Amino acid sequence: MVDEGLGVMIKKEYLDKIPFFKGFTAEQKAEISALEDVRFLKYRANEGIVNEGDPGDSFYIPLSGSLLVFKKPIGDPIATIKPGHLFGEIAFLSPRKRTTSISAESETIVIEFKRSMMTKLSHDTRDLVKDKLINILIHHLDAQRAFFEEANANYHKKQQHHDDGESYAHGEASAHGEASAHGEASAHGEASAHGESSNPFEQAKQENAEIKTRLIYEGKDGMKIYHLGLLKARIVKGENSKEVDMAPLSESLPGNMLKALEKKGLDPRDYLTANGYLVPKLAESVWKQAMTLGAVQKKQQQQNIDHFQSIDNLYS
Repeated sequence: MVDEGLGVMIKKEYLDKIPFFKGFTAEQKAEISALEDVRFLKYRANEGIVNEGDPGDSFYIPLSGSLLVFKKPIGDPIATIKPGHLFGEIAFLSPRKRTTSISAESETIVIEFKRSMMTKLSHDTRDLVKDKLINILIHHLDAQRAFFEEANANYHKKQQHHDDGESYAHGEASAHGEASAHGEASAHGEASAHGESSNPFEQAKQENAEIKTRLIYEGKDGMKIYHLGLLKARIVKGENSKEVDMAPLSESLPGNMLKALEKKGLDPRDYLTANGYLVPKLAESVWKQAMTLGAVQKKQQQQNIDHFQSIDNLYS
């Protein structure tokens, strides 16, 4: 990363061309350009700009090149950011850790805006920056929800086509509050807030809390496994029903389970275990899929709660 150290007039010329600053007066853009808290940075291809989990206090607008967005535990890029599209607004608005990792796909120049600039701006300019960032954050959260609703639909399609000799059901295909892969970095410019209530975030909070129950496995012996959302499952067989915390499955069955299976005339090699419960080996694939989805759900649910709280605080 290299600080380009460009002068005030050049900064203002760039601000004039960036959609985010549409609606700012010439005086307000000159006010921002004069701050040392606003600087131009150049990144080489494959160089990291922000890392998920790190503290942050800046938002960025790329001027050239292309950026890639990554989110744990997904290994491949989940989004691309093009010039003019803002990212990093969550850490700028409140002291939060970065929710995604972003690196330069090609040589890139970005403008960095540090949170400290807010204490140096006039009241009107500061409020305009804040309001624009809040609108963009709302738009990004809407994009997150849409992204994971699509991911959830794809998850069910995979289950539907999974052919292991067993039948699978899928429950409802909507998924509110599932993880966001876009995090701070959904590639969007300006956006507008939605909702007519006095608190426009209440409906989104309620939707985020709704995790749908899904039947992910049904065996020939009548055993059913439901994914309850997050890392919770319910295992049902006959009159017996047990809610469990999902965990990685193991082939190493304890002695009491081996004896119980053998007593029932069942082959222990057909079963896996985790945290004191048994799961049929035929359910291993869908169990892993549900755990992956649940882990992302759990992480993003907390992040969304934090994000909505941050916005509420700004209006309180």
